[in-house]
Parts: sequence; structure tokens; C-alpha cells
Amino acid sequence: MIATGDTDRKVPSWNAERLSRVIPGASFEVIKQCGHLPHEEKVEEFISIVENFLRRLVSDSNEQYLQEAIA
Repeated sequence: MIATGDTDRKVPSWNAERLSRVIPGASFEVIKQCGHLPHEEKVEEFISIVENFLRRLVSDSNEQYLQEAIA
């Protein structure tokens, strides 16, 4: 999971997006009006992104276990 701010000057969002494309299974989120520290600058939005990512991860994992159990 990569979450970045759209005004990040240390790692511009275009660079973070590029990185997300080379990481298998990565998700990419851009937080508006946010700089390099989204977990501090936009706490609630960042937490929501992390929660959604973890839900998808757990859901995908459960789906895989179910498929293995059926096979």
C-alpha cells in the first residue's frame, strides 16, 4: 500500500505511483491537499485508506483459504 499527498515535495505523487506499479499487488492512494506525512497531516483519511486496504487484504486471504479448502 502506498499513500501519498498530492503536494509531497520529497516524493512527488507521480513517483510514488510509478513505484506502486512495480510492486506486485500494491494499491496506490493520493490524499488531496497533503504533503509528505499523510499519517500526520490527514489522520482520519489516512486511517480510512489503511482500514480499506486491510479489509481487502483479509478478504482476499479468506477467499484464497476458501478456494484451497474447496479444492
